[in-house]
Amino acid sequence: MTLLEIIKKELEKTIINLGYISWDGEVKFDVSFIDEINAKFGDITTNLAMILSREIEKDTKGVAKDITSALKKSEDFSKIVKSIEIAPNGFINFFLQEEFLIKEINRVSGLDFVETKFTNKKVLVEHSSPNLFKPFHLGHLMNNIIGESVAKMMKATKADLRIMSFPSDISIGIAKAIFILKNKENWSFFNEDIIKTLGEAYTEGVKFYEENIPRRDEIKKIARNLFERNEETEDYRIYTKAKEVNIEYFERIVGMLGTKFDNLIYESEAGVRGEEIVKSYLNKEAHKEIFEIGKEGAIVFDTKRKKNNETEETVKSVFINSEGYPTYEAKDLGLLDLKYRYFPFDYNFFITDNEQVPHFEVVLQVAKELDGNWKEIAEKSEHIPHGRLNLKGERMSSRLGNILTVEEVLGIVNKKTEERLSEKVEGITVIEKENLIKNISLSALRIAILKSRPGLNIDFDFENSLSFEGATGPYLLYTYARANSLLEKVENVKQEKIIVGENSLPLIKKIIQFEAVAKKGIEELAPQTIVKYLFEISQAFNTFYAKEKFITDDKKSTDSNLALVKDFLKVFKLALNMVGIEEVGRM
Repeated sequence: MTLLEIIKKELEKTIINLGYISWDGEVKFDVSFIDEINAKFGDITTNLAMILSREIEKDTKGVAKDITSALKKSEDFSKIVKSIEIAPNGFINFFLQEEFLIKEINRVSGLDFVETKFTNKKVLVEHSSPNLFKPFHLGHLMNNIIGESVAKMMKATKADLRIMSFPSDISIGIAKAIFILKNKENWSFFNEDIIKTLGEAYTEGVKFYEENIPRRDEIKKIARNLFERNEETEDYRIYTKAKEVNIEYFERIVGMLGTKFDNLIYESEAGVRGEEIVKSYLNKEAHKEIFEIGKEGAIVFDTKRKKNNETEETVKSVFINSEGYPTYEAKDLGLLDLKYRYFPFDYNFFITDNEQVPHFEVVLQVAKELDGNWKEIAEKSEHIPHGRLNLKGERMSSRLGNILTVEEVLGIVNKKTEERLSEKVEGITVIEKENLIKNISLSALRIAILKSRPGLNIDFDFENSLSFEGATGPYLLYTYARANSLLEKVENVKQEKIIVGENSLPLIKKIIQFEAVAKKGIEELAPQTIVKYLFEISQAFNTFYAKEKFITDDKKSTDSNLALVKDFLKVFKLALNMVGIEEVGRM
């Protein structure tokens, strides 16, 4: 249990013993850490008395006095809490024992993982799913960073983790691109700009289809050859090679971001499985009635959607279109099944753009109505939506379309990072400098995105995000490097008993908060909680660094300070890694 959970359990036991609630009763209340700015009021606080007084219709102060009086009689609790105060508003505040602080910092700094509800559970995370024939662009970068943070948090809690992607490898859009390529002269798969060529073909194909109605049948024929896997046709041969080139490109780009997938499940595979599932439910003798034949032979599902807060409307959601092809709804239904066959998950998280929220509501709604274990699979699945990423002060056009690619974004960030480091970095090799630039650049991007909750739009400001001051990734890396440099000055740092002093106390308290904060962030899938903690503990360390003289003639004081720095680095590294940031030893 975390420190907050220990306090909460003691409070629950206390109000049961006082007769305020029964053993099978429940009162929802908060136990939280007090910010350093309000440290004079205590270390931990709870609103229990306020919540409970409303439940039992009794004076808040009276309830608070009863609780504190009972707690003070507990010998075990007294080993943790030095004193208890009741605030004027009814909050109960706790001041922790110094001896307990020392024991707790040793325990927390020794953790190599954070125990949560996901520990030892099978967790599948799907993210960064690209559209083939399109460059990996800014939106994919947002998706990748949020998806990787979820994966990294699962890793930090020792979940049985699998990371996968769902490339869109077959569609009418790709057929349009194939049509353009077939009619393009002197193009080659061995051209260095092949990704640019494929992206342009996709864009041209969409435009051509809209403007040339008489020739749409030619494109639809290509689509049939692709969907039916007609290997004898030129269409399918071009498609197969283009798919191979695109996957190589995709894996190279996500590799630049530090991502490696355990599996790829393709849209073409999910489409086949989805079509089988949907059509099987038209057999009313074998299954309950879920789908129906709609207009022009399409297979549809009656989706109930909230029109406003009071009424619902029924919408026909198409799963197999009138031409007999599975829609995205059917494909994602098939994907759910393929995922579970690949890895029988306890939790299935998938990250996409905000605009797909209604789509996945329909898919999961249908899944819950199917036979067998479908309802269980749907209930274990959670959609994590994200907003849009905009670049402040940069032109949004790209050589591949109207939006910057990930390569272009990384190029800009790396260049600006190198300019800032040109006068600061000395005594490192070229490779070390390249890795340092990469880590700083990625830290800037990750923190800019992850410091806000998933779902919000983000404006990435190059100048502010790359600053070594303020709420930025480079600031966090600089803090780690600064702390690490202290240990490099001393050989064989011993884990001596830490002395609790005026300068060290704020950092000690922030370190012992790590486990509870990390657990909350992981279980709530809230990387912004961990990012907030990173800045708070950074500030605590840098204040300690400014006030304290670390290496002195007083060996006891020196050993204590360095031991505290060592503990800080342990939890700081764990927290950085949880949001996908790789620490740097020097800057």
